[in-house]
Amino acid sequence: MKLLLLLSLSFCTLCVADEYVRYVDRDVSGGLGNGRDLDNAYSSLSALEIAEETDLTEDTNNLVVYLTASSGTEDETSVYWDEWTMSADYDVTLIGDGSYTLHNNDTDDTAFRLRDTHITFIGINFKVTATGSSDRYCFFSSGFPAGSWLIDSCTFEGVSSSSGSVYGIYQTDPDGTNLTVVNSIFTGFVNSTDDEHGGICNTAGTPSIYNCTFYGNRFGTIGSFSAITNCIAGNNSNADFGTTTNVTYCCSDDKSGSDAQGPIGGDWTNEMTSPSTGDFTLVVDGNCVGNGTDDPGSGLYDDDIEGTARSSTWDIGAYEYVAPAAGGTTITPGAVQRRLRSEYLLLLLPLTIPFIRRRKK
Repeated sequence: MKLLLLLSLSFCTLCVADEYVRYVDRDVSGGLGNGRDLDNAYSSLSALEIAEETDLTEDTNNLVVYLTASSGTEDETSVYWDEWTMSADYDVTLIGDGSYTLHNNDTDDTAFRLRDTHITFIGINFKVTATGSSDRYCFFSSGFPAGSWLIDSCTFEGVSSSSGSVYGIYQTDPDGTNLTVVNSIFTGFVNSTDDEHGGICNTAGTPSIYNCTFYGNRFGTIGSFSAITNCIAGNNSNADFGTTTNVTYCCSDDKSGSDAQGPIGGDWTNEMTSPSTGDFTLVVDGNCVGNGTDDPGSGLYDDDIEGTARSSTWDIGAYEYVAPAAGGTTITPGAVQRRLRSEYLLLLLPLTIPFIRRRKK
């Protein structure tokens, strides 16, 4: 199981088994600002990165960071994650609770720039606003040492009138082969006059993309990938995927790749609940239901963006289909309203170690 329950019986936040916890609350008021608990949380992820930068291999620790915005305020301070020392055994996991958004509000080139590896992102909302001729990204990786990194169950939203380059993920490092993106959503990266807009642009290495949804962009993906599997790509104005190489079990307007599907009748409302308003949950009898392939990540994940267990044969896209409850009420909520708050007990148990949701290594 990917969820490991570590509940402290003490009334203070404890470090256990070479692992320590820090908190970020964009709406924190007062406190020491040292991240030891929610009352003393850092007010931005950038502040945490600057204060906590360390050599985890020397400390023999893993760092888990919980991110929230208790009043819904976006974090508009760009993060430059650099000069940490990490390894496969001593790494960093950043976990959002569904309320936290890291927003590059046209003030910097990227919301999050990564120059380190062995870091996992779970349940974080990334957003970028771009105007004029600006190049803007939600997430930009470059210049990091060899190692792996994972983006899991995150959302990427673009709001652009820029004639520059605007992407959800802009990956330029040769070691990008070790990037894996699963169960994530990319939408809004579009400008009718510029091709340099899209969900993911990869210029070096060959990342792997599994069970993601790309909708309403200029391009879904651009560049080479070792795998694009179980993905939805719809209503992208130029191309769903910039390549058909290694595209398998996907559903797209142009039926890209092998074992491909397209939306029934060319209409994405036959596949998703309300894609035009950002609800990408699946509907029954669509071509995305049951037409993926099981376990493309070889044990890396076994659920969808909301934590719903995937069952054979796996569905296509970030969501696994969930049948309506008795009386017709849908169990699965909208795209950005995940169950992470309750899973982690972040807001209910601020003085205990909450649920740790980490992927298999």
